This record gives sequence, structure tokens and C-alpha cells, in this order.
Amino acid sequence: MSADAIITIGSDAGCGLVIEDPSVAALHAQVRMDPQRFIWLRDENSRHGTHLYRNGNWVPIRLIAVSQGDLLRFGTTEVGCDRLLALFASDQQARLAPVPRGSVQDRRTGRYRLEDSSEVPTLAGIKRKTLNDPDAGQGS
Repeated sequence: MSADAIITIGSDAGCGLVIEDPSVAALHAQVRMDPQRFIWLRDENSRHGTHLYRNGNWVPIRLIAVSQGDLLRFGTTEVGCDRLLALFASDQQARLAPVPRGSVQDRRTGRYRLEDSSEVPTLAGIKRKTLNDPDAGQGS
């Protein structure tokens, strides 16, 4: 799979990851691997949104580099980062972003949380870029 391949997530049968849930849009989100082989997730302006679990709260996201231990929610359906990584199973070099600085692993759940709950692992300056933009993962 090429580094620019895009996999769709949604309730439509043609999506790469089909989630059968009435709160999930036909095209809810997209996931792709950037040239450095990190996995990026972008919400497609879905009605019920895409959320990231951090510090006991669900934080709405638009675009993030998926990190180890991330738990995501599409509509009301929770999906672990391992399931997104599995979408790229044919490419053994796909990888998750490093756990954000300041994160602490919960020994009970194995998930990471940030000490500063105001910090969400997104990269500044890329909110307006699209997944089709080859520089989207460059942190411009």
C-alpha cells in the first residue's frame, strides 16, 4: 500500500472500515499513512464527530496523528488504535506516532493520559490541510 493511500471509515458498505452504527455517517472519517509511515486520522465533518479519549474525557478532533494507546470514537462506537493500524496490515512499516510528551500510562487499562489535560496530540498548523496534501504530516 502506498504511503498516500486513503482508507475511508463510515457506515457505507464501500468503506475500508465499515461501522454499522446509526450515529456513524456514510463517510465519517479518513485514515492514511504519511510518507514517514505515521497514521493520520481526519474527521469528515461528520454530524456526531470523531473523538479521542484523554484524561477521562472525550475530546473532539478534526485531524490527528494516531498514537499508541489511543482510543477513538466514531459517533458512539469506540475503536482502538490497533484496529486502525490493522487497516494497513499489508504494509508492515505502518506505525503509530510516539506517545505525546507528558503522557502517563494507566497500569490498569494500558491507555495513556496527559498530565496536562489541555494538551491534545494534534500538530499545530495543519488543521486546514487535507489528507490529500503531501505535506500534511510535515508540521509546517
